[in-house]
Amino acid sequence: MSDTPASLTGVRPFRPRCLSIDLEVGLRTGRIRQLAAVRGDSGEQLRGSGGDLAAALARLDSLADGCRFVLGHNLLAFDRPHLAAAAPRLRLLELPVIDTLWLNPLAFPRHPYHHLVKHYQDGGLRRVQLNDPLLDAQLTLDLLHDQVVALQQRQREEADLLLAWHWLTTRDRRLAGVDSLFVMLRRRRCPHDAEAAQAIARVLHDRGCPQHASQVVDEAATSGWSLAYALAWLSVAGGNSVLPPWVRHQFPAAGRLIRQLRDQSCGQPACRWCSEHHDACRELRRWFGFPGFRAQPAAADGRPLQQGIVEAALRGEHLLAILPTGTGKSLCYQIPALSRFMKTGALTVVISPLVALMADQVAGLRSRGIDSAVAINGLLSLPERADALDRVRLGDVGIVIVSPEQLRNPMLRKVLAQREIGAWVLDEAHCLSKWGHDFRPDYRYVARFIREKAGDDAVPPVMCLTATAKPDVIADIVGHFAARVGIELRCFDGGASRSNLDFAVLPTTPAEKLAHIHELLAAELPRDDPGGAIVYCATRGNSEEVAAFLRQKGMAAAHFHARLPPESRKNVQESFLRGELRVIAATNAFGMGIDKPDVRLVVHADIPGSLENYLQEAGRAGRDQQAARCVLLYTTDDVERQFGMSARSRLSRREIQSILRALRQLDRRRRKDGEVIATAGEILAEDEEAAFERDAATDDTRVRTAVCWLEEAHLLTREENQVQVFPSSLRVASLDQARQWLTRAALQPAYQGQLLALVEALIGAAPDEGLSTDELMTVSGLGSEKLRAALHDLERLGIASNDTALTAYLQVAVDNPSAQRLASAAGLEQALIDLLREQAPDLVRGESSLLHLRRLSQRLQDDGHRQALPARLRQLLSSLAADGRGDEGGVGSLALRRLDAETVAIVLQRDWSALARTAELRRAAAAHLLDHLLACLPPAARGADVLAETTLGRLLAAVEGDLLLKSEVRDCARLLDRALLWLHEQEVIRLNKGLAVFRPAMTIRLDADWKRQFRQPDFAPLQQHYDEQVLQIHVMAEYVQRGLQAMADALQLTLDYFRLPRADFMQRWLPEREHEVARQTTPQSWREIVESLANPVQQAIVADDRETGNALVLAGPGSGKTR
Repeated sequence: MSDTPASLTGVRPFRPRCLSIDLEVGLRTGRIRQLAAVRGDSGEQLRGSGGDLAAALARLDSLADGCRFVLGHNLLAFDRPHLAAAAPRLRLLELPVIDTLWLNPLAFPRHPYHHLVKHYQDGGLRRVQLNDPLLDAQLTLDLLHDQVVALQQRQREEADLLLAWHWLTTRDRRLAGVDSLFVMLRRRRCPHDAEAAQAIARVLHDRGCPQHASQVVDEAATSGWSLAYALAWLSVAGGNSVLPPWVRHQFPAAGRLIRQLRDQSCGQPACRWCSEHHDACRELRRWFGFPGFRAQPAAADGRPLQQGIVEAALRGEHLLAILPTGTGKSLCYQIPALSRFMKTGALTVVISPLVALMADQVAGLRSRGIDSAVAINGLLSLPERADALDRVRLGDVGIVIVSPEQLRNPMLRKVLAQREIGAWVLDEAHCLSKWGHDFRPDYRYVARFIREKAGDDAVPPVMCLTATAKPDVIADIVGHFAARVGIELRCFDGGASRSNLDFAVLPTTPAEKLAHIHELLAAELPRDDPGGAIVYCATRGNSEEVAAFLRQKGMAAAHFHARLPPESRKNVQESFLRGELRVIAATNAFGMGIDKPDVRLVVHADIPGSLENYLQEAGRAGRDQQAARCVLLYTTDDVERQFGMSARSRLSRREIQSILRALRQLDRRRRKDGEVIATAGEILAEDEEAAFERDAATDDTRVRTAVCWLEEAHLLTREENQVQVFPSSLRVASLDQARQWLTRAALQPAYQGQLLALVEALIGAAPDEGLSTDELMTVSGLGSEKLRAALHDLERLGIASNDTALTAYLQVAVDNPSAQRLASAAGLEQALIDLLREQAPDLVRGESSLLHLRRLSQRLQDDGHRQALPARLRQLLSSLAADGRGDEGGVGSLALRRLDAETVAIVLQRDWSALARTAELRRAAAAHLLDHLLACLPPAARGADVLAETTLGRLLAAVEGDLLLKSEVRDCARLLDRALLWLHEQEVIRLNKGLAVFRPAMTIRLDADWKRQFRQPDFAPLQQHYDEQVLQIHVMAEYVQRGLQAMADALQLTLDYFRLPRADFMQRWLPEREHEVARQTTPQSWREIVESLANPVQQAIVADDRETGNALVLAGPGSGKTR
């Protein structure tokens, strides 16, 4: 490249004497179908096809005459081997090579690398049209030009880095052209070994452990490109960049080198870097500002157990940690995850069953200025989900929280494949144990996913967390990971007790329960004392009833459950945290998300199903480690209700076998290749013997559970989910209008009736929830395939549209309405941008600056922006950082890096005027969107959570209706997404899911041996789980009875329950009661129902608990058949 100028700033055009080549090769045949080439110096072009490949290759060889090197993108692994196979005597094969794919991570280490290169495993070029090798050859030349410009800039900024790369990359003689490139860039020949070693040592200084750095330098000669890529990433470490996926797959040593340098402590006390970055206490202060870990529970050596867990996790150990609720369990995974993300860019995947609590964990981190966490679940709107997946893929986040079912989602799996997994965390790990109180079959899949994801590599650290685990559960979890993943979990057991909590059990009756709750609150929560109370209720209706009763009694109380609209939910939480609300009546699951330190009283209005659940929920009290009280109100009916709930969710062996039979029938009818793609409803439609007991509310869950147990028995394997979305946005205003349109279509009367039934279901559906095809099969009477055809017929007839429905909550005609919120957010953002420009007017693209959020906040508040709190400013800066992604190389207007809770470093990635204009365009689009949403509301609408219904198509039309805005924006659809998310982030609106019709199909591969059935030994583990559920309810009832007599006995029972093996516990607390605790009822009910029957034959009939409930009773008149 000696003829390429040293400066590309316009002195001379970029005309390298090279031949840029691109091939299109048949996937099945492996033969060259098309080829193209462009001379870099003359611009001469060549196209050729596989029709006369020999002639095309000869012309290609001639075109290469006089070239200094051959250029291509993925030339080494793809184009060159195909050329050599087709014509091994080509002269151009002897020319030096430059592969822009290999150069790109050096030139553009900060994600998203370069706008012409995709962020995928193959690192391919971004094409504007398919199958045009000539265009791709030209794109490769353009890419080389940008790479040379970027490398020249790096030479000016950090010459040692270019020197190191020159030496490392030329160890591979296949890329001789790279040597010429670096000679041109550095104006020096390749350095000798000693010079290179010194330069590498200088690059590594203070970027990792010096002991490990010394080892890396000593072995540098054998590290080549892997070390070059590691050095490139280290040069931008601490930002939001990640190693390109193709680098991790083709050069796995690059990731290992980064981990060796930054994620492995040398263990030497004198090492300043390791003392700073591998010390648990320092990391605690860095991320959360706490001076030390919680003293209790303590380990055997007296040190905080929490600290020991974090230290083990930082060392990369596999572990199981048991910590009582309220003792900082989440912190145990968050500190190692954030530390690892900052040190290596790795992603920690957290599996959690509590979808309602995921957002709370993310919000908790965000309140501390930590934006590098997202939750991905089925509750997200389409724009929110797309944004969350993008943030994971692009390396913006270090923690992603997902439900186990999401691991079967193809899009999430694809995104996870783009990242290096630093650790796996199973929150609520007891869910994978059949001995656990909350066993969830989807948790059994997690270990398989971890093992498959690791492949031949070592399994990343696995951390299992739970607040309550008996010895049987601990053994089950440890054994599960040993058998399925091949790892040994180290156990940290903090027990289940909280010394600051005072427990009590009080008898009540349904008629007196509300009054007793009020009396407790009045006695335990004096009006002038700080603190609050939580009342746990079994149902949403109960929580609303309790809150209403307490308000009538003059108490500041509110209800709290999953159906609460977002603004109301936020207001309730914030009012409770501030102390304006004294009492929250919450459902059990949702109340777990309330993180108020000074809860002085927790009341259970209804008995939980197990001691585990009770202690977890009661653990919301006294999180400030001060004294608090936990009171359980008891009625006999509550225990029987728990037995009933347990029974309703059960599966029999016969039902599971019926699902296997239905799947085989589906395979026989459809494809006969062993793979079935079907929903739960489609599977049940094949249950011709009606062996599966139907219940619309639980069918889907019970079928999926049956599939899980069939997989445990190795009768099938469940793979990815395959979800289809169908037209669901209606273009008709009423059922009568739909009937008129269908009449004009001259359809068969029966089919017209079925289509009308579908329209009626869509009209009557909640606007913010989905409808499954299983539900529509039921209302229409159509089979699976005919239903799908019918939904497309509705679109063809103009009755439905394939436009994506979207709903959003707005604030209308109330204090601080949405329109006012938009004006406030827009004004504050503009003032922030003006202040940033004022403080750093000379900052240019690529330069960085420090921002002290508290000082910025004070300055803006002094200027009249009272809402300019540090957290709000951080949110606005994050929005600016997201602006423009996908344009100009995909970078945002800013790059952000958190230094501590109050300080961030920003890198300007657009000049100030472009940044300001990009934000202005987004705000203009947001104003149009809000106007449209407000116009969708009824004229008299008012309230704190008013639901607006529209579609993405209508929203896009609202943006494109501004012709000036449209003329200035390249991609209005992308602007729509950014503006919607910005409105949501600034709480101007709250995005919701919108109505969608979807087919949630499972991909199931059946075992080839159809003679095998689901046998009793296969059913035994599930039966053990059901038996354990029954025992747990009996233990809860025993706790109550003991607590009514002597609370000390009840507390000792609790300690023994989590400490003793099952047999020892039974012998101590429930001796000689094995038959009694096996029954799904209380002893009192058993006596009243069964033992009151004097006749032994009557007793045997009533107590018959065989799996099949059919019985023939022969008895004469007056023998007691009715009883």
